Amino acid sequence: MGLFDKYLRASFEGVYFLVPSETKTGGRKTVSHEYPNSDERYTEDLGRMPAKFTLEAILHGDDVIFERKLLENKLDTADLGILIHPIYGRLEVKATSYSVTSNNTQGGVVRFTINFETSKRNVTATPDVANAAAVSAKADAARTALHDILEDNYEGPTKPLELDNAADSTDNIFSKVFDKVSSGSNLTANGITQFTRKTNNLRDDIFNIVQEPAAIKSAMVDFYAAA
Repeated sequence: MGLFDKYLRASFEGVYFLVPSETKTGGRKTVSHEYPNSDERYTEDLGRMPAKFTLEAILHGDDVIFERKLLENKLDTADLGILIHPIYGRLEVKATSYSVTSNNTQGGVVRFTINFETSKRNVTATPDVANAAAVSAKADAARTALHDILEDNYEGPTKPLELDNAADSTDNIFSKVFDKVSSGSNLTANGITQFTRKTNNLRDDIFNIVQEPAAIKSAMVDFYAAA
């Protein structure tokens, strides 16, 4: 048995090589959401992660210099290519990076380390018209709820002594709007985090807001926009 007979065989764009080792990276695409003042985390699943491969590749023989240059040229191209993987077979991939090594102690042998990513030629997101209409309808419902809450619950202070009561009233309004919008608009976890942050910022400025009747409406417009 020859030195290289035990290795698996693979190719990229018609250039054949031996594979002493290979690594595959896969799994799920996720986004972790962490919330202020909470020790909990929500991990959002975004689908399966397209596979990535790292191949150790060996070229050898009388034509090794020609084969090396040919493989380098294939790996340097901007186009996708066909990888014949020794385990997973035919894959459409993009060669993202590689390194190549040769030395005098192994004459006629060139070693590559190549990183591939499975890929398609073009992936374009298309809008979900039905979902967009549903979101728009829920946004209108939330806007109506906001208007009703403002009309029913808020009265601007007319005397300095009324400031504390007005602040408490406004804080109560924020709570009601938050409940209406977050439950009626199907906010994502990230959206709720941003909405909560906006709520807290508004509450920090509550005493400045309630001193002018017009300020509360302006603040609430920004509050709703955050949703």
